[in-house]
Amino acid sequence: MDKEETIKLIEESIKNKTETSSIEFKTARNDLPKSIWKSVSSFSHRPGGGIIVFGIDEDKNKHKLTIVGTDVIDNLQEKIGDLANNEMSFTLRPEYHILEMKGKAILAIYTGMPQSI
Repeated sequence: MDKEETIKLIEESIKNKTETSSIEFKTARNDLPKSIWKSVSSFSHRPGGGIIVFGIDEDKNKHKLTIVGTDVIDNLQEKIGDLANNEMSFTLRPEYHILEMKGKAILAIYTGMPQSI
C-alpha cells in the first residue's frame, strides 16, 4: 500500500473518530504494545491486509482519537520485523511509512498476506 493511500485511510478514520476493519491505532509512545501479535496476525490473514498506526491514542469511551506521536519509531520497526520473521507461520514483509501529523511523528505499518499464499 503506498504512502498516499495510507495517509488517506488514516485521515478518514481520524475524521470519523474510529478504527475501521482495516485500521487499528496504538499509542506506543515508548514501546511496542504487548498484544500487537494479535493485530499483525489478524491483518496478515485478512484479504486486503490492514494498517496498524503507532502514535495515535484511541479513547473508546469518549469516542476520541488523539495524535500523540511516538519517539521510538526505529525500535517499533525492529520489533515488528522480528515478530514477522520469528512468530508468523509464513514470510511476512510489512511495509513501513513514517508520517507526520499535527507536528508529531507516527508510524504506519501495512501488513497483508503474501501473494503466493
